Order: sequence, then structure tokens, then C-alpha cells
Amino acid sequence: MPCAAPSGPITASQDERQRVPAGEFVLGYANARDQITMRPLVDPIEDPDDLLPEVEQDSDLHDLGRNGSYLVFRQLSQDVSGFWSWLEGKAPDTEDRVALAAKMVGRWPDGQPLVKAPERPKGEGTDNDFGYHHEDADGLKCPLGAHIRRTNPRDMLPPKPGSDDSLAINRRHRLLRRGRTYGPPLVEGLAPEELLAAGDDGVERGLHFLCLNADLSRQFEFVQHTWVDNANFAGLQGETDPLIGERVEGASAFTIPDAPVRRRYHDLPRFVQMRGGAYFFLPGLRALRYLASSPRNLTSAVSAPTAPATLLPDTWWLHTGRWLNAALERGIALSRRATRLRNGVDRLIQWPATRGLQTLIQRRRRRHAIDADLAIAEERVLPGEEAVTRQITEQMSAFLLRTYRHGTAERAGNTKTYGLLAAEFEVLDLPDELRCGLFRAPGPRVTPDIRNNGVLSLGVKVLGVPGETLLDDEANTQDFSGISAPTFTTPDVHENAKLQRLIGAGLPTWYFLNPFDSHYTDMLLQALHAKAQGSPFEVSYWSCVPYLFGKGRAIKYRFVPMLESRSVVPLPAPDDYLRQAMVRTLEAHEEVVFELRIQFQEDPMTMPIEDASVIWTSPEVPVARLRLPRQEFATDARDRLARKLTINPWHALPEHRPLGNQNRARKQIYYETSRVRQRINDEQHFKP
Repeated sequence: MPCAAPSGPITASQDERQRVPAGEFVLGYANARDQITMRPLVDPIEDPDDLLPEVEQDSDLHDLGRNGSYLVFRQLSQDVSGFWSWLEGKAPDTEDRVALAAKMVGRWPDGQPLVKAPERPKGEGTDNDFGYHHEDADGLKCPLGAHIRRTNPRDMLPPKPGSDDSLAINRRHRLLRRGRTYGPPLVEGLAPEELLAAGDDGVERGLHFLCLNADLSRQFEFVQHTWVDNANFAGLQGETDPLIGERVEGASAFTIPDAPVRRRYHDLPRFVQMRGGAYFFLPGLRALRYLASSPRNLTSAVSAPTAPATLLPDTWWLHTGRWLNAALERGIALSRRATRLRNGVDRLIQWPATRGLQTLIQRRRRRHAIDADLAIAEERVLPGEEAVTRQITEQMSAFLLRTYRHGTAERAGNTKTYGLLAAEFEVLDLPDELRCGLFRAPGPRVTPDIRNNGVLSLGVKVLGVPGETLLDDEANTQDFSGISAPTFTTPDVHENAKLQRLIGAGLPTWYFLNPFDSHYTDMLLQALHAKAQGSPFEVSYWSCVPYLFGKGRAIKYRFVPMLESRSVVPLPAPDDYLRQAMVRTLEAHEEVVFELRIQFQEDPMTMPIEDASVIWTSPEVPVARLRLPRQEFATDARDRLARKLTINPWHALPEHRPLGNQNRARKQIYYETSRVRQRINDEQHFKP
């Protein structure tokens, strides 16, 4: 830091309360919550020589992360001359100048903590056996916003400061850190007069910051965001870390509590600048041996997690697989004609079976403590997510070019549009805690339907939304999308990439049935809700993936139909019977209404952000109504407009930012595939 790091060895704390489990720093061991932190795992098929240890929990995976850790590196340039010049302007007396520097750091230049020696250093050197709540609750010795108090609050954290619970919370965010100086010192030693006399020599100097942690988001990023750069840390207002904090408008002060009057310094300059940094994975010895070994062929090209479909060998088993896949799809399409039988079965088993499958999913999540370390509305970026997103985008773009090169391109995923309707989006009169973003105030490949309607989808584009949206290809819009199943086909973007590869190979059912990488639970969840529907106006549409609802809150939503009537599926079914059903409904009713209901995330483990196969169980809260008035929509002009429209969840206000890996992937996938569709159709992007 600009006032120099303490010299001499750091004495380890003898206080049992300060001991932190190894799993906070080394992967594969219990952390402060007695859970195993998420880490990279490998399918046994990719480790035929058993170079990696097996996962100790109930799993057949091999542990690539065990005995490894994550390293944070930052190069921090320090303005030593500027720091001491600023101190001279605030405290002309040398002793007062050193005291002010110590208040900003929380320690005297020799490392002695202010909590132990508030007036002047006792010459006892670095000491770590202290707390804050009982010794200095009001910050009269060590200011509440001092650097060491922010980076390690010890026992001062709510809701029970000074207790073991407070220390337990603190232990979940500890770092194993070291700093290494670079550049020549401005002067030898810490004599203020010499530092001031030296002036600015123009040479860059600073610190290489290194820290180890098992969870980057919960440890390093949490400390940086929630403690160091939090302008309201410990009840303060308009202050960040006086040494390394950001200096944004309204957050550049430093307060020293005192009796009877506090001292407050405004407009602190920035003494430390980050020049660069990176995250690294440090593998253990067995992982290093695994990474250094020669790659081995997997048992089959189909089960290979990264084999592109275009490279699958044209063999007899591929032809056989495609024939079986086609037979299964024909059987599924045929079963949709037995709608009365299916509806009767649904009334008996659909939701009991769904809840049973969800119980299996939740049991696995609890057993492995998946996402237990995340906060509400907190995301976790998956390894390789960007590359997988790019791969899916390329595959879906190739599908569009291959399928529609000589015709009119439809959407890559939901290929058939049943109709584009004008509607009124009516925000309900909501309590204050639900007034957020759009809800701040009340206001306004074509196949026969019987084969293409297992899961229906809904896209809603709200126009005239005040404020800037997250995607700049449109202005003042807020998009919603949902499907008629409460879970998405794949739990995350990696699984979606596998499915897309197999779709390209003509083997989509193999994704679910592959014994080397099965997805039976996902298959059953989809089968329970994929069926022939009587009308798109009579189906609920789930978001399946989460979104922000203001700061620190995450939701999923559902559009619920208000129609009480239920249409039957005609047999034989016309190719566009769903469109006909919509026309008949609007002829018989003045309007069709859907109610928009939201669910708040209450627990990051049982209601995850990153897993779209889990149904959230929190109560649904009505927040708006979608009103579709009587209108004529089955026209060529309306159909052309429907093709031009782009639905993207990132057409959203910042308060409703999409969350989770599937949504992060959608940003690129939807954007790029819509542009491919427009190029094929020789159309410009339409901005409503």
C-alpha cells in the first residue's frame, strides 16, 4: 500500500475462532459450511487410466480440481508520492501525518494494529489476535472504513456482531494472500520528510497482488465488491476503501469517528490503479499428470462431449441410430392424436410425477451442495461457457443456412409462428416492494401443428418502455419469452451444445438415451408436459430461466391463461389448427387475457440460477396482465412482420437483466441467428 507494507514476519493467530477450513483455499475439501466447493470434474470415460482421484461424494466422476486452487493476480500501481503529498495537505505535522496514514490503513507502519495501539505504536510489531466488536465497535480506535477493517471485518458482521456467527460469516470470504512489490522504492524507509522531499520521480512502482481461494465469486470478488468498493459498508455513506477503492461520484470520502465530533475527509484521490490482472486455475499434482498425458480415444464418437456432428463417420450404426430416432419421433407424433387419453392421464399423474422428478433433482443438489455458496440472484459463469455459446450459435446458423438457403427463413428454434397479435400489457396496482423497472407503475420450419406442437412458445415485446435497454439494437422495448413446460429441455448451456450436435447428426433422442451420458430425468420432465394442445391461448408459458427484479432479487415468471374454456384437438387435425383455434377464440371473445405471475428466488441451492431443470417452489405473485383484444391477425402482412421481429431476453431494462448461463448464451445466439435469418430473407433489422 502507499504507506508501505509491515516489515518482519506476520505472527499466526492463536485464536481458534480465526482458523479457516482448508476447503476455503484448496479444492476437494470441506469449506467453512462443511461443504465441498464446486470444482472441475471429469467423466470417467475421459480418464481411462484413472490418473485423477474419484469424487468422494456419491458420484462416479473423477476429480480434476482436488488439491488445486484458483489464483487471482493483479498488478496494482501505487502513487506513493501522491499519497504522502495528500497527507501533507491534510496534516502538516509529521506525527499527525503518520497517524492519519495509519487510520486509513488500520495499522501503524510497523504493522501494529490500531485496535491494540490507538494512540501510537508500542513497538510490538504485527499482531493478528484481535477483533473489532468488543474492542472497538464504534471505530474510535480503528475507523470503520479503514483498509484492513474492510478487507477482513472479523467479528463485526451482522446480524450478530461479536458472536461466533459473525466470525463464521467472515470465514466464508477469507483469502490466502501475499503481495510482492515491483519497481524501485521511492526512498529507503518510511521517513515522511524524505518521501515528500523525493517528489514524483515518474517511475512506476507498486504491488503484485496474489491470492488463493476456492471460490472466486464468493471470496475475492465478494471482498472486492461488497466490502472494498461498497459505499455503504458498516453504515458509512459515500465511502470506499481509502487506499484501493474506486473513486466514483459521491463515494470519495473517509471518516474518522471521534468524540465529540468526527473528522471527515472529502475528494480522496485514487492512490492505487489496477494495471492488469487475471484468474488462474492451479491444478494439483494428479491433475497435472492427467493434463500432461496423451489424449485417449473415447468409446464412441457419439458420446464424445466435443465431437462436431459434421465429423461423425457415415457408418452403419449412424444410419441405424437415425432410423431409430425417426421411428421414435413418428411414435411420439402418433401418440399426440390420442388427446383425450393423454389429458386423462395428465390429470392423474402429470404434476405428481413432475414433483417426484423434481425431488430426485433436489436430492442430488443437496447431496453435492450445488450452489449452496451463492447468494440470492448471484450467478456462476460456467467453465468454457463463451466457447460453448459460440459453438451453439454456429450450429444454429448452419441449420438456418442449410435449411432455408433457397426459401424464406424462419426462426432457428421455434420455427413456426401461429400468429402475431397486438396486445395491451397492463401493470397491476402493486405494493411498493414490487414496483421495479417495467413494473414501477401501472400502465399500458414449418411443419403440421400435430407434429410440431409438443412444447409451445410465447414471445412478448412491450413497446414504449422508458429507459435504456441492455441490447442496443432496439430502444424502449422489454421482451418476455416462455414455453409451455416448467423446465427447459437442457439444464445448462453445455448440455444444450450436446443436444444441438446430435440434432445436427439426426439423433436428438440419443441425447436423452445415451447410456454413457444419459438425461432420463430431463426426458421424463419434457415428456410429461410435451403434448398436443387445443389452443395457444389456453396454455401456461414458463420463463424456465431467471431474471433480475431490481437489485439483489431474482425471479422466474409465468404467463397464465385466464380463459376457462378448453379447446379439443380436432382429428384429423389440419396443418394449422392452432392458428384456426386462435382465430375462433378472438371471434368469440372481446379479449383474451394472460396473467403474468412472478416467483422470487428464496434459496440458491433449491432454486438455482444456473440449472434450468429445477422448478422453483416459491409462491407466485401476480404483477401484470397481457390483454389481447379482438383483432384480425391471420394476414400475410402480419406474418411478414412476425418474421422481422427479433425477440431477445436482453431487450430488457437493467432492473430485469437476464440471469444464468442459458440467458447469457441467448444474448449471442438469438442476436446472430436473427441476423442470419434476415440476410437469407434479404431484410433489414426491424426496430419496432
